[in-house]
Amino acid sequence: MFGIGFPELLLLGVVALVVIGPERLPVVLRTLGEWIGGVKRGFADIRRQVEDELHLAEIRQEIDESSALREIREASMSLQEIERPAEPPTDPRHWPGMPPGDA
Repeated sequence: MFGIGFPELLLLGVVALVVIGPERLPVVLRTLGEWIGGVKRGFADIRRQVEDELHLAEIRQEIDESSALREIREASMSLQEIERPAEPPTDPRHWPGMPPGDA
């Protein structure tokens, strides 16, 4: 915490007590606590928003990768269809293993 130890905090408290006075010191400390709390909440909100944005960026990247994978699969299937030789028309009278021709 900024390298402030107990002796420094004690000295700061004594100086604040002398300068501000014992009547107003609780009000000042309460106000200071509210300010510090507000700053902490603000930083927590910013941190949460940044984490949400990073998470959304990861999801977008996964979606992009999945769509790229889908395109690759579709292209691969298209290539397999092109590379596959066309099957000759089958004759309903032809039995597998028999030479083609008249039965």
